[in-house]
Amino acid sequence: ILALILKNFIKDDIKEILNIKNTINNQKGDTVAHNLAKNNAREFIKILLDDKFTKDDIKEILEMKGSYGYTVAHKLAKNKASEFIKILLDEKFTKDDINKKAIKEILKISDNGGYTVAYYLAKGNTSEFIKLLANDNFTKDNVKSILKINTSYPWLTIHYLRWYNNIELQKLFK
Repeated sequence: ILALILKNFIKDDIKEILNIKNTINNQKGDTVAHNLAKNNAREFIKILLDDKFTKDDIKEILEMKGSYGYTVAHKLAKNKASEFIKILLDEKFTKDDINKKAIKEILKISDNGGYTVAYYLAKGNTSEFIKLLANDNFTKDNVKSILKINTSYPWLTIHYLRWYNNIELQKLFK
């Protein structure tokens, strides 16, 4: 329903609505986009993948910072990992090397605790995350650099993937 309502708005108006900050309790600083990412991800993703938005528009929205340094990308990765991966696999991000670089940049965004988007994706949906990394978007070196991103705990992203003893992960490094 939300996607249908916003479909008639122009791109700049939608971006302005998505950037409205919440001022209630512990969610101070979160935007409408953060709340949609957490509570209504499927509808939110329909909005983002609309033809109105370019890769740069989507990246700008995904990088909006909220409470605790969480970006919209963090909220999607924590709450709806498989739906979020659909955005990263969309042709807007995968059609050329410049766009593929944007995926890597999004995966490396850290929150205030040092946790990256890649970390939350690995923790939340290992098999979908492996499919993203195994996609032609990344070289072996890209994958290694994404998986070696440090967090505030000694658990690197790769630890979550290894924890599940994922055979697909092993295939990436053969």
